[in-house]
Amino acid sequence: MGEAAAFQHLFQRRSSSGLATSPDAESSVCSPGTVKSSLARLPDDVELLIFRLVQESLTNIHRHSGSKTAVIRVARRGDRISVEVQDQGKGISRERLAEIQSQGAGVGITGMRERIRQFSGELTIDSNSLGTTIRTTLLAKAPPAKERGPQHLGVA
Repeated sequence: MGEAAAFQHLFQRRSSSGLATSPDAESSVCSPGTVKSSLARLPDDVELLIFRLVQESLTNIHRHSGSKTAVIRVARRGDRISVEVQDQGKGISRERLAEIQSQGAGVGITGMRERIRQFSGELTIDSNSLGTTIRTTLLAKAPPAKERGPQHLGVA
């Protein structure tokens, strides 16, 4: 499907539920439904991973944060991809954030971590009363299947 078409579909679904997405000047996502051409096509499994990460992040914003907006940034630097999703919601309590950081999170965050791990990536979550930012870095090219494990990109 490609990232541009996938993001367009995702943005349309989220905007119909009341969540607006907006661009960042440095972002590969430059407006709802479009992707800057500077981010070349990636392997299908990497594009799917990015789509799922953004999808889960927007779902969490819609369900939990109270934010009506989200800023999405996708960038490539060498062999690494960074994905950042930021809201302006109520934030996550210190106790809940500590639980999430200790890997004791719900199904969605756990699934995100598993997918990212299979691409030698990292996930960090920063939150305060001004909102939450989820940052991910991962390899732009999938490691060999034997390094990813049998459930690569499975449904969480």
